[in-house]
Amino acid sequence: YINFELVDADKGIVRINNEYLYNNLSEYAISYEVLCNGEVIIPGEIGALECRAGESVEIEIMTPEVEASNEYLVNIYARQKGADDRMIAELAYLAFLPQQIQGI
Repeated sequence: YINFELVDADKGIVRINNEYLYNNLSEYAISYEVLCNGEVIIPGEIGALECRAGESVEIEIMTPEVEASNEYLVNIYARQKGADDRMIAELAYLAFLPQQIQGI
């Protein structure tokens, strides 16, 4: 399976661990969304991601300037490439709250 691990919230660094025995992560589409007060403010797609079975790779996602009066959430998804809107295979998911990590 695919495992996401937050490395540095301030810089938007996330480690993606490919824990499959045979699959390369190039078979999956990695995307993310940053929400502020429930609204998507930064949608993102990760380009071609080469990560063989058993290996890890770090990615950087865009993160906003965090204001104490707002609530933020970052969702990261891995979906099988080629899955249509009716049948998306969501394989991995990570959510974190930047304001908690940054001590706001």
